[in-house]
Amino acid sequence: YRAIPYDPSRQERPRARADRMLLLRFGVAASVAGNVMLAAWALYSGADNDAGYRPFFHKLSLVLTLPVVFFSAVPFWTGARNALRQGQITTDVSIALGLGITFLYSFVATILGYQHVYFDTVTMFVFVLLLGRLLEGGARTRAGASLERLLSLQSRSARRWNGSLYEEVPSQRLQVGDQVEVAAGQRVPADGLVLRGRSYVDEAHLTGESQPKALSQGSHVLGGSQALDGCLEIRLTQTGGSSLLAQVARLLEDNQAKPTQIQKSADQVARILLPTILVLTLATLAIGLALGWPFTQALDRAVAVLIITCPCALGIATPLVMSLTSG
Repeated sequence: YRAIPYDPSRQERPRARADRMLLLRFGVAASVAGNVMLAAWALYSGADNDAGYRPFFHKLSLVLTLPVVFFSAVPFWTGARNALRQGQITTDVSIALGLGITFLYSFVATILGYQHVYFDTVTMFVFVLLLGRLLEGGARTRAGASLERLLSLQSRSARRWNGSLYEEVPSQRLQVGDQVEVAAGQRVPADGLVLRGRSYVDEAHLTGESQPKALSQGSHVLGGSQALDGCLEIRLTQTGGSSLLAQVARLLEDNQAKPTQIQKSADQVARILLPTILVLTLATLAIGLALGWPFTQALDRAVAVLIITCPCALGIATPLVMSLTSG
């Protein structure tokens, strides 16, 4: 990763570009998958038994599938390449293997005039997987926006008691034990204990409770809460990164930055599943040849095993779960 100086006005640009590119890849995969499925419908309806129509639909499906393989599926090729460079087997490796072998088999079958091709499987597979990543990306964007809204609730300044009067100071200079004054309409700069005064405060940003909460002497108040009336004098008990609001924001940031347990579990399953799939595929080919099947028939059965056992459920379920947990 290339390091650049932090600039709040620029931090969203790379994410926005990545989101637009992902949406474009998804759009290409969706439109192509619909058209290839129409060709597949014709083949499954009987055109694959007609030597005159079969090559046309096979070549049409091949041409339509090329943008999906070489543009829409790029994130999976890149993820698989990076994982293999690190000596790891992840779900991207399984997905790339299934896509690659299925496309190559269908390409050779089209050139040599075999009866069955699986271009519809390739395009629909990429379409469904990109849909999962699109949902995950949208959830992460919404979570990031929620994080920014949370952080915007933190007061930039506060009225702190200096021993003789209240003076305006930046919130960054507040320390545990400081006494601050919060008037009606202002936000509490950090967690604290009410020393004097009475007020109704809005804590919905952390508790979700829409009804204002009545506070008086001895009550605990959360940073970011808004005083609706009255005036409170508060002694701070938590400031900066130790306040509840800051902890929630930090947890959300950590969730966005680090892989979750379900992502780790999916990759662990993939490390076991991929070798098993390869063994089953090769065993199917060997058994077919041993039973005297023609090579094309044995290869067709082996590829079918590879396609059916490709872990598309892992590829789509993990992003969907991540989108829910981020929300």
